[in-house]
Amino acid sequence: MGRKILLSVLFMMSIVPVTAIAHAGQGNVVDARIVSDSGVEFATYRSDLRARQAGDFFYLEAVKGERYSIQVTNASGRRVGVVIAVDGRNIIDGKKSDLKRNERMYVIGPYGSSTFEGWRTGLDRTNRFYFTAQSDSYAEKVFGDGSAMGTIALNVYRERLPEITPYSDRPPRMRGAPSGAEPSAPRESRSTDRADQKQGEETGTGFGPTTYSPAHVVQFEPEYAPAQRIVLKYEWRSELCRKGIIRCGPKNRFWPDEEGFAPIPRGFSPGVSFTPGTYLFGSEPPASGDAFKALGAPGGQPVPLGLGGQITLEFVDTVIIDGPGDDLQINAFSPGSGSQELDNRAEVLVSADGVSFVSLGTIGPGGPSFSKDLSGTGLAQIRFVRIVDSGSCCLSGNPRGGGDGFNVESVEALNSTSGKT
Repeated sequence: MGRKILLSVLFMMSIVPVTAIAHAGQGNVVDARIVSDSGVEFATYRSDLRARQAGDFFYLEAVKGERYSIQVTNASGRRVGVVIAVDGRNIIDGKKSDLKRNERMYVIGPYGSSTFEGWRTGLDRTNRFYFTAQSDSYAEKVFGDGSAMGTIALNVYRERLPEITPYSDRPPRMRGAPSGAEPSAPRESRSTDRADQKQGEETGTGFGPTTYSPAHVVQFEPEYAPAQRIVLKYEWRSELCRKGIIRCGPKNRFWPDEEGFAPIPRGFSPGVSFTPGTYLFGSEPPASGDAFKALGAPGGQPVPLGLGGQITLEFVDTVIIDGPGDDLQINAFSPGSGSQELDNRAEVLVSADGVSFVSLGTIGPGGPSFSKDLSGTGLAQIRFVRIVDSGSCCLSGNPRGGGDGFNVESVEALNSTSGKT
């Protein structure tokens, strides 16, 4: 083998879509998000530590008792290995971590993404992460280690070898579990006195319920130097207020915020893009700005897409979720009835990140409203809605009907939650 060292690592079996909004590490080798079980990303605030040492540093607002997951997306065309430490402990074997290349790591395929829900206690299970007090944290209770309390840290290593191991949806048969797969509690020296810790107790991550999480061992040789480092320091809101990371307390109505802009109303859907189609009978193609302004509450001015035209909308501070019943409603303007009904049809597509869209099928003709369910799309939540005119022109009893395409009046969220970060 010479000087080459092949490391045993774990490759997550489940591949989870990740929304491409601004979050920790965006624009580098990987993007990382900390999300709740409802799919909402915890609020993060960039730190100026990056000016003093390499890496991306963020504060994160923790919510006591809330379970969380670490979602990592590989933005490169090569496999990467990710060493992840929570409260200073490697999340695979529980050992004290320095984020080095010889530690246990997860491997993510090119342009793939994985979700890590907890401490790995076997090849088919993890125990959930949840925000708690330091005295209840896994690192403190099991190892007496408070040296990196309240941190989530990642080092990303590119693969040295150009070959990519083929990936299978079915875990390969293992000869034996990897060493360190089931961590025990080693005898480590207590670096700090517990009484002192409780006085100024920090946030920590607990050892929660067991969840099914299959993984298998692969061979992976990392480069010698990490390609990226991400460190998040999670704190209770009161501590972030005390440190001045976020603004708290009553606002002065005469003293403006730094932004100085009017807030966006909840549920407002600004336009992202508008491509008008062909207009045969009467309508003028609306300018993009006019098209976006026309969308709002039902009863507003309809927007004719034109034959083959399309419009894409984004919900800013609202996330549409897969809830009970239908989740999304498109209100349309379709005058006439019977043989004179316009042949206005359109396809509805939705997306979590504005890049990858999933079709919800066709709506129209008729109306005035069409409801759609996210169930079966594989998406737990969405921010973007795209409506594409079918390009069909006229019904047999109305040779001019539908010549200006599908008329969009408004798009509404039926099941939603706050998407602010």
